[in-house]
Amino acid sequence: MHVPWFYCPRITGGSVELPEKEFRHAAGPLRLRKGDRVAVFDGAGNVAYGALTQITRGGARVAIEAVSGQAAATATRLILAVAMPKAQRQSFLIEKCTELGVAELWPMTCQHSVVRAAPGQNARWQRTAIEACKQCHRAHLPVVVEMRTFEEVLAHASECEQAVIAHAVASARPLLEILQELRRGAS
Repeated sequence: MHVPWFYCPRITGGSVELPEKEFRHAAGPLRLRKGDRVAVFDGAGNVAYGALTQITRGGARVAIEAVSGQAAATATRLILAVAMPKAQRQSFLIEKCTELGVAELWPMTCQHSVVRAAPGQNARWQRTAIEACKQCHRAHLPVVVEMRTFEEVLAHASECEQAVIAHAVASARPLLEILQELRRGAS
């Protein structure tokens, strides 16, 4: 049986109040009722399972029955710096990166970028990541940082153990070859 997931940044005690956006989703499209089984995740790897004990016009409360830490985040922490595509493709990109296990997404502007930083844009991207986590049952929420320039991304690349830059030139090595080489070096 499918148990719907909800994001709640703080899982504490024996019960938790769903944030407003999560409550609206539970009460609206999902039509959940008192007693329905749900899962709540905090984005840091913890998942709590329980049942709705209260669902009213003003909010919803979940009685926590069990809390488990999901498998640790992957050993390889993948950070993707990418020039953001236009409109709807942004959501698709963030959704797929979340499903694939990307730990951080660094949106960037490049010389020929069309997308530029806009007020509230980062919050929308983070919300898309939350929705993707709920869909694929991933307990670790990826971090979507503020838009950076290509130069800022290069400056932050030193934070990474390995950095690979994709370039569409004939002389560039295939990504698969680079990843296999890195894997052999880690063994």
